[in-house]
Amino acid sequence: MFKTYRALPEGYALKRSIDMQQNKWEMLLLNIGSLLLFIVVGTLWTLFISPLAGDFVMLFLFFILAIVNIIVHELIHAIFFKFGEAKKVRFKFHGFAASASVPDHLFQKRHYIIIGLAPFIILGVVYALFAIVSALFLPSWWLTLAGLIMALHISGCIGDFYVTLLLLRYPKDTLIKDYGIGMHFYTNT
Repeated sequence: MFKTYRALPEGYALKRSIDMQQNKWEMLLLNIGSLLLFIVVGTLWTLFISPLAGDFVMLFLFFILAIVNIIVHELIHAIFFKFGEAKKVRFKFHGFAASASVPDHLFQKRHYIIIGLAPFIILGVVYALFAIVSALFLPSWWLTLAGLIMALHISGCIGDFYVTLLLLRYPKDTLIKDYGIGMHFYTNT
């Protein structure tokens, strides 16, 4: 379906690098953006869609679902990395973020955007269905839980949104090498 490369094709040169350990300012801005997204989505959900609930069970379930959300998010990236040919996906936790990557391959821009946005779309649908089921069939605090986990999910996608927005400005033949904590964009010169 998609072609990946083990070596940089002739005529390509490094155009941009993103490295969250090296560029603390970029990491700080993404973390602030993530927090703001969580606050906005969580507040809007709590105020307008769901009644307030302060139940301990909900809090416990939220933390469990938050951990499951991170794992499933990275597994979805891994599944989409494998489109095209079999590759070994590496999973890491970097202290501030989890990642799935295939550092020994270069990915086409279109494929990489799909890899990046797949968790947002797939889990977004799952959480929307969870919210609908919660609203129709479960006690009211489940709807609050659904909204908060959705807010956490959306805010956790901030890095994927950031990379996608950056990539939209590059030519369609751009290649991306993702090494977990960062990536390189290569363009045909």
